[in-house]
Amino acid sequence: MFKEQNRIWWYMLGMVILLALLVVFARDYVLPIVGGKKDIFELEPYVYTVAPNFQIDLSRDYYADVRTNFGIVTLDLFEKAAPVNVNNLNFLANRGYYDGTKFHRLFPDFLIQGGDRNTLDEDPINDGRGGPGYFVNDEINWDSLKLDEAKRQELIDRGYSSEPGLESQPLLPYTMAMASSLPDTNGSQFFFVLAGPNDPRLDIFNGYFTVVGKVISGADVLERMRQIPVDDPNSPNPRPTQDVVIERMTVYAR
Repeated sequence: MFKEQNRIWWYMLGMVILLALLVVFARDYVLPIVGGKKDIFELEPYVYTVAPNFQIDLSRDYYADVRTNFGIVTLDLFEKAAPVNVNNLNFLANRGYYDGTKFHRLFPDFLIQGGDRNTLDEDPINDGRGGPGYFVNDEINWDSLKLDEAKRQELIDRGYSSEPGLESQPLLPYTMAMASSLPDTNGSQFFFVLAGPNDPRLDIFNGYFTVVGKVISGADVLERMRQIPVDDPNSPNPRPTQDVVIERMTVYAR
């Protein structure tokens, strides 16, 4: 067995190591939480266990600046039509969630999609599969969209439901909507509509996606993105052959 004096040195070494671990924990977790820079429910950077608390002020008008390597797109957000989803954008954008991410899906005649942090790694296979770790419900009022009975039944059969009391906005050229594959699975991904005003696909997809804003400046930026060739026009997930990067997204109120 260790001699008594050696045992003391081992105890002291253990105490030093424990103290160092406590300092690192305090620096990386306790102080950021106290200072409001890290959410107590955050598992790791940009991965959360629950959706954010409601923090936006519905008496104010919210906007988003999406700064890309092609220019800035400014949106008037529909905080009254989709308050929970706009609140979610406000939470993610102003925490830097979108910084450096790429648009990973481009149909030049219909939409461009982004908002996935998986695009930050070197694996293109996982692009389009990422999210913040929680889901946000759809906010779509079929009455305000004036959907006919056949369309309503189609949505019901697929598990969607209407949210009364909201003045939902339809999919139109240069609107922004949350991307999802199933009912109530909105997260971080979104798309800009590039389709023309008479494109019949807009009517087909109305009722499936929560529209959260419209472009008020920067439509020319989206038009430049539209011109980028894609890797496989016949793929369900055609990728732009040139990186289209969200350098920063900022949500703010006026």
